[in-house]
Amino acid sequence: MKLQENYSIRKIGDEYIVLLEEEQSSVNKALTLNETAVFLLEESKGLEISAQLWGKMLSQRFDVDFETACQDVESLINTFKEVGIIK
Repeated sequence: MKLQENYSIRKIGDEYIVLLEEEQSSVNKALTLNETAVFLLEESKGLEISAQLWGKMLSQRFDVDFETACQDVESLINTFKEVGIIK
């Protein structure tokens, strides 16, 4: 899996918004993210995405064990697939 390149991240107040720009549609998608999700997106540009990669990234950066981190990112990966950030 790879991140698409047609998204941008904006910080509005204390929230982060990711905007997905659809080329063949006049409707863009937006998703509110926390700092952890933004960290994963920013550190993963150009990389092959997997729950194991993101789990490793989270366990190295935050106080969480690898198995728990892998489980937690599964739902994030599914959400990103649904909105088209990951293909």
